[in-house]
Amino acid sequence: METFKIAIIGTGWIAEKMAITIRGMQGVEGYAIS
Repeated sequence: METFKIAIIGTGWIAEKMAITIRGMQGVEGYAIS
């Protein structure tokens, strides 16, 4: 399975929720979070 790298640009509550969601997904990696 291919791994997709996802970057989150932003801060706050929504970025935190996105990071938590990405952590729980298969085939997805949080690459850059700022």
